[in-house]
Amino acid sequence: MVEPTRRYKGKKVTAIVPLTTYEEIEKIATEDKKSIASTLVALAIEGLKYRKNQN
Repeated sequence: MVEPTRRYKGKKVTAIVPLTTYEEIEKIATEDKKSIASTLVALAIEGLKYRKNQN
């Protein structure tokens, strides 16, 4: 296994999302002045925290 050389340690994934979902994420990213990738990570973390608190 090759270790990532960047500071951020994580896994790279490829996903296909519905166009309307992408557009909503793109809008959030634009408002927050962030990349779509970093917005997706932030939304995933928020969703996981929310889900964890629901159980």
